[in-house]
Amino acid sequence: MGEIMKVFKKAICYFVLSTLFVLCSWTAVSAAPKGTVTIAIPADLSLDFFNSKSANGRMGLGQIYQTLGTYNPSGTDRVPQLAKSWKLGKKGMSLEINLDERARFENGDPVTCHDVKFSWQQFATGTSAYRSNARLIKDIQISGDHSCVMLFKRPNADWKNEYLRMRIASKNYYEKVGKKQFTKKPMGSGPFRFVKRSAGTSFVLEAVDNHWLKTAEFKTMKFMIVPDAVTRMALLEKGTADFTYPVDPFHLARLEKSKKIKVKTVVVPSLFSVGFNSFRFDVMADKNLRLAINYAINRQEICDEIFMGKCYPMYYFASKAEVGFDPSIKYEFDPDKARELVKKSNYKPGTPLKMIYTSAVPSGNLVTTAIQDYLKRVGITVKLQKMEAATALKLMAKKDPKLGALPIIGWAGGTSPSQRLFLGLMTKRKKGAGGMYTNWKGRKQIDKLIMASYVVINKKKRIGILRKIARMTHQDPAYAAMFGLPMNFALSDRIDYEWVPNVAGFPFNLYDIKMLK
Repeated sequence: MGEIMKVFKKAICYFVLSTLFVLCSWTAVSAAPKGTVTIAIPADLSLDFFNSKSANGRMGLGQIYQTLGTYNPSGTDRVPQLAKSWKLGKKGMSLEINLDERARFENGDPVTCHDVKFSWQQFATGTSAYRSNARLIKDIQISGDHSCVMLFKRPNADWKNEYLRMRIASKNYYEKVGKKQFTKKPMGSGPFRFVKRSAGTSFVLEAVDNHWLKTAEFKTMKFMIVPDAVTRMALLEKGTADFTYPVDPFHLARLEKSKKIKVKTVVVPSLFSVGFNSFRFDVMADKNLRLAINYAINRQEICDEIFMGKCYPMYYFASKAEVGFDPSIKYEFDPDKARELVKKSNYKPGTPLKMIYTSAVPSGNLVTTAIQDYLKRVGITVKLQKMEAATALKLMAKKDPKLGALPIIGWAGGTSPSQRLFLGLMTKRKKGAGGMYTNWKGRKQIDKLIMASYVVINKKKRIGILRKIARMTHQDPAYAAMFGLPMNFALSDRIDYEWVPNVAGFPFNLYDIKMLK
């Protein structure tokens, strides 16, 4: 009887274990991501990891590769991703990094500090937008596969965003397949793997099952490259696309009427301004003329009439999402004062000043026509010209006179305005063109303050420096800041997504998209 009971118990245990195995297997299979999310975007995506200059162009690669630290949901700080912890050294001259031992590349290789050092070296010698940050790193000392220390050339007030956002590639994979294949078929540690790309048309990714950090809720992510905003809206309305951005304010009412579409708005760094090209046009060095332009522009009217109230006036370099923003610094709309300043200036009435704008400026034709009219009312003649964005960037780097006396400049920026100040106002740089505003008497003092805004780690002191720059450039303006735009984006009722605020003009962490249907 005892032997029978033993056999019976073994049979019961075997049945229970088998059932659990089947249930677990079924659960694992059923939990695998399914479905496709289609995202309609305005510009093409790049595969050239170490040389992509466009932030938007790196968006697809951002789902394949991971950073040392990613943004928290509010966009106010960095939280662990590939790195599980970090510690800033004395005087901000080093950063100790400890990687997460669980992190794996798509091929199963562990992510190590050798990959971190390799990625830094590639970025430092490449031509991507991250190159300037990588070149501030003097060396990376490796003490173990998962422990290393970054050594810096100087302190950096924005060290978390500048260094922890570096994406990490596999050193072994790059050396095994070579540069050409690495670019043609990228392989990272992110929650998506590359499938295919059709230049100027589409970019397709596939979710990694059982990803080491987080598995996406859907199997396929497809980007559709659709430059025309009206076409992007139509694709969303037809159900061909699930997600699109940016949504122009005059399209909002149309989309909000649909029960199958959700429209969301989030604050992101944004600045659109009229540049003063005093380097090539002596008349723009005249303080009275520059002040006149600032008082002549009705910023609130531009926001209300052109952007349907969905923008906010700006008067200097910091937007609402940035460090150092001071709402008390502003120019009142005062055309009478502007006329008097024009009369005091060296500007000769009737002399046309060329204003260049590109497709990067939302509703650029309407905005520039409005500015042309405001300036005409105070005695300044403006000639408008539209130009390709890539061409304008090249001319700006060379300070080419073809850029005109009054180029319209857009900046998506980040949470720190120091980089914009360095690129736009810094007059003495070892490399690069420097700011256009080089004829200003106070340029040496501004240069010192800009560099201080980079290196002062203490937040309170740094804000004081940024506000001092703001006051100086308000009294003797380097440009005419006009407005900032929030990010409007639209989703189908199949999905939901929370854009990380206060960060940038393109979406991060698209693997966080939730499937509702």
